[in-house]
Amino acid sequence: MTAAIEHALTDVDAVRTGMGEPVCDSEMVHALELMVALQRRVNGTVSVLIAAAESRNAAQRTTNSPLEVVLTASGQESVPHVRNQVFQAGILATRPKVHDAAATGRITLGQARAIRDVVEELPQTLNESQKTAAEEILLCAAEQMPADKLRAMSDAVLDQVAPEAKDTPEERQAKLEARDARAIRRRSLRFSPPTDGSIDFHGSLPVIEGTRLKNLVDSISSRDYRKAKDHADRDRLAATPDQRLADALIKVLDAALQKGDADSGGAIPAGSAQVTVLMRESDLRDRAMATGLLADGTQLSAGGLRRLLCDAELVPAVLGGSSELLDLGRGRRLASPALRHAVALRDGHCAFPNCTVPLNRCELHHVAPWQQGGPTKLTNLIALCVHHHQLCEPAPPAMDQDGYARAVDQWRVRMRSDGMPEFIPPVAWVARTGPAESLERVDNANHEDGLAAQAPSRTLYALTLFGDPESADARARAGAEAGRT
Repeated sequence: MTAAIEHALTDVDAVRTGMGEPVCDSEMVHALELMVALQRRVNGTVSVLIAAAESRNAAQRTTNSPLEVVLTASGQESVPHVRNQVFQAGILATRPKVHDAAATGRITLGQARAIRDVVEELPQTLNESQKTAAEEILLCAAEQMPADKLRAMSDAVLDQVAPEAKDTPEERQAKLEARDARAIRRRSLRFSPPTDGSIDFHGSLPVIEGTRLKNLVDSISSRDYRKAKDHADRDRLAATPDQRLADALIKVLDAALQKGDADSGGAIPAGSAQVTVLMRESDLRDRAMATGLLADGTQLSAGGLRRLLCDAELVPAVLGGSSELLDLGRGRRLASPALRHAVALRDGHCAFPNCTVPLNRCELHHVAPWQQGGPTKLTNLIALCVHHHQLCEPAPPAMDQDGYARAVDQWRVRMRSDGMPEFIPPVAWVARTGPAESLERVDNANHEDGLAAQAPSRTLYALTLFGDPESADARARAGAEAGRT
C-alpha cells in the first residue's frame, strides 16, 4: 500500500516538472481536470485511512501516541485542524457507502459530510433500510448538486422514503419557535481592540433582524454601485464587493447620527431595504399555522411572519403581478427596483450554470443588447456576476485568415419560451465535453438548439425553495429513483 502511494507521489512530481516542457493548452486543461478528480479521491481516501487507523488504534500501538500527534509531528498542520479531521472521519465511517463514494472520487468530502448529516438527522422512527434508501437518493443527487443544496433535501428525501414521518404543521411550528428562541439567546455583538487603524467586529442576530440589516446594507451598496457605473466613477468602481458593503454600513451609521431630514442626507432613504416572504397559497389560507420562507430559503415561524406584517415593507412574491412594473420598454436602460426584484425571484443568484454569486453582487444583462434595441423588461434581463457578464457580453466579430468577419465562438444566452434563461456554450466547449451524439447534431445542423441541449435546464428559483415537483431538486430525485430501478 505504501509503495503504491510513493509511486503516485512520483507521478505527481512528474506532472509538475513536465510543465517546463512545451505543452498544448488542451493538454494543460485536461491535466488540471484530472488533478482535481485525483484531489477528490485523495481527500476521500485520507478520510477512510484516518477512520481505519483510529478504529484500530494503530498510532497508539505503534508509536504510543494518539493519531493526531502523529499527523501533526511535522509542525505544518495545526492540532485543532487534524483533530477535526479525525473526528469527521470517524463520523463518516458510520455510513460506509458514503465514505467509499468519497474515496473513489464520486463525490467530494464536503458532499459526503452533508449526506451523512441529512441521513442521521432524519426522524428516529425510520429503520435502517429507509435510511439506506435515503442515502442512495442523496448519492445520486450529489452528481449534480453541491453540499449546501444536499443539506436542504431532508423534506424531499422523506417524501420518497417515509412521507408519513414528515412533521405536521404543528410540529414544524414548534420547532421554528424553538429555533427562534435559541437565536434570541445567542444574539451578541463584540468589538475587538483597534488594530492598525481598524476595528474588527462580529456577532449574531436573529434571522429577521439579521435579514433586515443585510438587506439594508446590500440595497445601499447596490444602489451606489449602479450610480457609480452610470457616472463612470472609476474610483468607486474599483472598490471590492466587501468594501462596498463596508461603505454602505458607514452610510447607515452616518444617517443614524444625523439630525436632518431625508432631503439633507440625514436619514436612510425610504424603501432602502425590503424583506421578501414566499408562501404557498395553502399556507396563506390556513393563517393559524402559516409559515413562510425568506428569499434565501430560510423558514419563518408564524410569530416571525406577524412581526414582519406589523413593521416591514412586504413585497408580493408574484412575478408579473399587476402591482409591479416589469416592463420599462426603451425609455429606461437601468432596471427599476421592482424589476430587479422579479429577476431575483426568477434567478436567485448569478444565472450562469453552477455559479452561486448572490444577486446583490450581480449585474443585470440585456439578452438582446440595449444598444441594439433590446428592451428593459423581465424577459430580456438575467442576473450575471461581473465575471460571467463579461463572458456572455457579445464580442465584436473577429477577422479570420481570409479577411472575413466571423462571429466569436463564446458563451451566449437566450430566453426560452417559458421566460427562463438558457445558456448556449461555445462550440469548442461542446466539442470537448459533449457526448458523441450531441457533437454530431451540432456539426450537422450547425444551429443553437444542439448547443443549448448541453446546458442544464433551469426552473424558477422561488419554487426550488419549496421543493415543488417541477423544481430542480425534484428532477434530481426522479433521476435517483430511475437509477435504483
